[in-house]
Amino acid sequence: MITASCDIPFIAKTVVGRYWETFNNKQKSKFVETFSKLSIATYTYHFDAYSGERFKKMTLEKRPQKRIFIGLLVFTCIILFFLIFLLWYVPMVGLKNIHPSLPLIFSLSIAFLVLLMISGGLLLVFTILRGKDIFLSHKLRGFVAKVLFPLMILMGKVVGIPKEKVRQSFIELNNHLIRSNGHRVPPEKLLILLPHCIQNFDCEVKITGNIRNCRGCGKCEIKDLIELSDQYHLKIAVATGGTLARRIVLENRPEAIVAVACELDLTSGIQDTYPIPVIGILNERPNGPCINTKVDLEKVRNAILYFLNTPNLQVGNGSILARTAIGEEIASDGYK
Repeated sequence: MITASCDIPFIAKTVVGRYWETFNNKQKSKFVETFSKLSIATYTYHFDAYSGERFKKMTLEKRPQKRIFIGLLVFTCIILFFLIFLLWYVPMVGLKNIHPSLPLIFSLSIAFLVLLMISGGLLLVFTILRGKDIFLSHKLRGFVAKVLFPLMILMGKVVGIPKEKVRQSFIELNNHLIRSNGHRVPPEKLLILLPHCIQNFDCEVKITGNIRNCRGCGKCEIKDLIELSDQYHLKIAVATGGTLARRIVLENRPEAIVAVACELDLTSGIQDTYPIPVIGILNERPNGPCINTKVDLEKVRNAILYFLNTPNLQVGNGSILARTAIGEEIASDGYK
């Protein structure tokens, strides 16, 4: 039943991640076989606890699209090229009257500006397509955050794209550029920064000064996030707004940040903290903005593992068993 309803080979490949390509065919087959046995054993173990539960069909989360930002970038470039052409053509006649060489000097300056714009745009697109650093992607991220993003907000307004969509696209693009750069940090230099609205609204415990004040009642995800930070020995803090967030960053001096917030706070935070790499994770707002928000813990974990360069072989409640059993099964074939 399990093998018929689940694509075990695909799940096994996803669990291993980028290390899958380092396996030879024998190791791949052995891993899939061992993973299949483990999955069957894990599910059958819980069959006795079945008491009539039902599966609920959920709608898939609509992931922010980088192409919105790229589309606005192309549209902006077209407008700028037209303005640059006018800027070049109009003064040409007057410059000839001043000195015969001025039109050539002016033309070369405009050509250099156009070449710079085209090169920056192509570098951005190729970095996204390849998924890894090509040339100075960290500088490119700063240009996107400081220059292009405010311009894209304006262009989005012109063509009728909501600010929220542009911000989501910018966050996704920023995350992509960071991941392409291969930035790695030690655990003590990684900071998890959370919004205050993720705490239960009715909770009387103040955690903004010290998140460790949380009593672990389980009514919100603060307890789970603290456990996640403890698991990887990371710094974790809660901020009520941009001013406090900036102060926390200055006090902790991290080399990388995993930040959870809404579109507005994430975009402003990414801009303010540059050149510190920030992977932004949008919070979920089932109760509306700024009250009892939630976050996908697996997204937070994946961002942490990226910065720590740690392979994630955890599988549900059987994570420790998975690592032990799989390691024992394929160690003899040379994988460590």
